[in-house]
Amino acid sequence: MTFDQSLGGAIGFVRRGRGMDQRSMAMYLCMSAPSLSRVESGKRPLTVRELYCCAAHLEISPESLLEMAEKLRSQVFSIDESKAT
Repeated sequence: MTFDQSLGGAIGFVRRGRGMDQRSMAMYLCMSAPSLSRVESGKRPLTVRELYCCAAHLEISPESLLEMAEKLRSQVFSIDESKAT
C-alpha cells in the first residue's frame, strides 16, 4: 500500500464517518467527485493545500489525517509480513 492510498483511505473513512458524501466534499475542495474518488483510492496524490482543506472540512487536523494514514499503512505491512511467514 502506498502512502497516497493510505491517506486517501483515511480521508474516505473520516468523510463517511462524518456522514458526508463525495460530491459535497469535492465541491468544498473545488474538485470533481471523480477526482476525489481518485484521491480516496490513492490514484491521485493530494497537494498540501488540498490536505489542509480536507482536514478543515472534516474538522480534523492535517497531522491527525497523516497519523491515521501512517497507522493504516503500517497495519497493512504487518498483515502482509505475517502472511509471508
